[in-house]
Amino acid sequence: MIKTLAAANRSERTRFFIPRSVQQSIPVQRIFRDGIWQSNGKFTQTWRFADINYTLASHEDQEDMFRSYCAVLNSLPTDATTKITINNRRLNGTDFQKSVLMREKGDGLDVYRQEYNAVMSEKSAASNNLVQDKYITVSVARKNVDEARTFFHRVDADLSKNLGRLDSGAKALDSYIIVIDAEREYSDLIRALGGAVIEISPNSRHHINPLEISKGYGAGENPVAMKSELLMSICEQQMGVGQLGAFHKSIIDRCTASVYHDFILSGGKARQPVLSDWRNEVKRQPEQEAQELALASELFVEGSLNMFAHETNADIANRIVSFDLYEMGEQLKPTALNVTMETIQNRVAANRLAGKYTWVFLDEIYLFFKYYYSAQFLYKCWKRFRKYGAAMTGATQNVEECLRSDTARLMFANSEFLVLLNQAATDRAELARLLNISETQMGHVTGAEAGHGLLRIGGSIVPFANEFPRSGELYRLWSTTPGDK
Repeated sequence: MIKTLAAANRSERTRFFIPRSVQQSIPVQRIFRDGIWQSNGKFTQTWRFADINYTLASHEDQEDMFRSYCAVLNSLPTDATTKITINNRRLNGTDFQKSVLMREKGDGLDVYRQEYNAVMSEKSAASNNLVQDKYITVSVARKNVDEARTFFHRVDADLSKNLGRLDSGAKALDSYIIVIDAEREYSDLIRALGGAVIEISPNSRHHINPLEISKGYGAGENPVAMKSELLMSICEQQMGVGQLGAFHKSIIDRCTASVYHDFILSGGKARQPVLSDWRNEVKRQPEQEAQELALASELFVEGSLNMFAHETNADIANRIVSFDLYEMGEQLKPTALNVTMETIQNRVAANRLAGKYTWVFLDEIYLFFKYYYSAQFLYKCWKRFRKYGAAMTGATQNVEECLRSDTARLMFANSEFLVLLNQAATDRAELARLLNISETQMGHVTGAEAGHGLLRIGGSIVPFANEFPRSGELYRLWSTTPGDK
């Protein structure tokens, strides 16, 4: 070991000479396009890595992190020189403006941008504008750059694998934004930002067509089969759990294929069917089960709850859309949740085809888990949307009710991003077991103030404090506290 270290130290030494120019003072002979540079007979490459939260982890997790870090060190080649650099630097004002602050656009929203920028600038000043960068640099002697590339390709694979075990990194996407607002808490904010608020209720002028198929819908799956599945869910919600038999399902599938025949044959140019077309097709079928389906669907096709039996007339193409379900009664709420998610799925598919990411935010997500069919439909969307270039986020204060659902527990455990705020004692214990969070970490959601809690990103758990001034217009728009409006 001592001989190896001595040899490594000798390899770092270079013959000293007095430079005669600025160029000679820079010990880099050549920089290649793939990030490798040549210096003093060696080839070098650098990797940047992110931080992890070791201090707050449980003892078992700390041991795992330590072993993973040892694996990183052990993966580094013994015939090369490795350096770890931690660079504390002051954030450049110009870089801060470009990467953090919002540019004014003269579109009527600059007042909010100015307020946001003022808050961010104040927080940055409080932290002395310091940021920290971490790097691993590996240097090795090789005959030529091709041999060096082969060597660094292997090092890159090892570092990526072992740093990945430490969850040392994250990636974020810009998005179109869609909100399901169950308690009418987002309308002021959405309207202030120029978005569209779509009220879903028996008295609303807004209509959405659950049978509408946008370009890109299905992403390789059979779109008609997906609509048939939706209609089976809606019908069984009206008929009762277990009342939809094999004959009913066959009739639903047959009639769904029939009403889409012209639309599919025209390549999507013909008129889109609506629920009344589908029910009329069901009524034309000779089976007794068809008449049962027609009767079960009467309420939401021709009855007082027929807001889903018309062509879509709402501004779903807006960059920010909120679906307001506040006035939906218990009888139609499960159907409304499914139809709304189906409409969002259409929009997400169209965004994906246009190369746009989508962020779907579900407030009061516990409502989906109150009903069997909406929980199952949400779970399918939760998995399917990943293929559509969309991220889904759910928010709730009723964690206990969510934890009663096996579907919700599965979704929580498999979610890559979680924000935990103040939790009740029983919820804390259950969440700690489900998410493998230590007692020390859960202390940050015990009696926590507003804006304080824990972030879990992948395997990393980080406490945060995100207090926001209560005197500005932004706080008034997004606060749900009575008296703040």
